[in-house]
Amino acid sequence: MEDITLRLNIIIILLSILILIGIYYAVLFFNVLDRVVSGTHLFGKQLAHKKRETDLEDLLAKGDAEELINKSLDWIKEEPNNPWGYWFLARAYYLLENYIESKQTLLKIQHLNPDWSETIKTWLDKVEEKLELKSI
Repeated sequence: MEDITLRLNIIIILLSILILIGIYYAVLFFNVLDRVVSGTHLFGKQLAHKKRETDLEDLLAKGDAEELINKSLDWIKEEPNNPWGYWFLARAYYLLENYIESKQTLLKIQHLNPDWSETIKTWLDKVEEKLELKSI
């Protein structure tokens, strides 16, 4: 009888150890899964950004300023601190020869992200040149 009780206790201990090991690996699995899903989300955001940028570049190349303005404003509403929406908005205003709005939008980009200053400077110079020609 003692032999059976001892064996049952050993079986209970081994089963408990197996359960703990199973819980450990389940937690580990879900942590890895969470990291994969998080990484996929970031990658998905990058792809969405690139697609949006490409779509707006296409509109710019076609000269479809009105649609470019609409899509740029949508992007700005969704991501007000992202300079890309403002970039395309400034370019759309430039296409429409609305140089004052273009300049204000370029300055907004410069305020949001000073790293863009060199690119913005080139366009600000172009806008200033157009404004000077208009005033003559």
